[in-house]
Amino acid sequence: MLSFGTTKQVFGEASIFVKAKTQDVFCFIAENFFLNYQKWAPEVIELQSLDGDKVFIGAKGRQVRQDNEALIESVFEITEFRPNSLFVLQGLDKPYKQNFSN
Repeated sequence: MLSFGTTKQVFGEASIFVKAKTQDVFCFIAENFFLNYQKWAPEVIELQSLDGDKVFIGAKGRQVRQDNEALIESVFEITEFRPNSLFVLQGLDKPYKQNFSN
């Protein structure tokens, strides 16, 4: 078991090459986030938009993720959204940040 303490941050990064137009990929991932997130993130077992299905800065959502054997519920906010280039989620009740960029 690793002990990071409560003040240490953990960072991770991943990338994948998708043979498709940037606009199409961004539309699927970001613009239609609340409709498609569970399709490409199977660890997300529940997803709920708290402000409708539109994606905009300030929109909030709730998710339940299965992390190993634990179910982790969190509320997040979209903090940055630039069409075809950047989409950022920030946890409101749990400290996390997810960046999606091309």
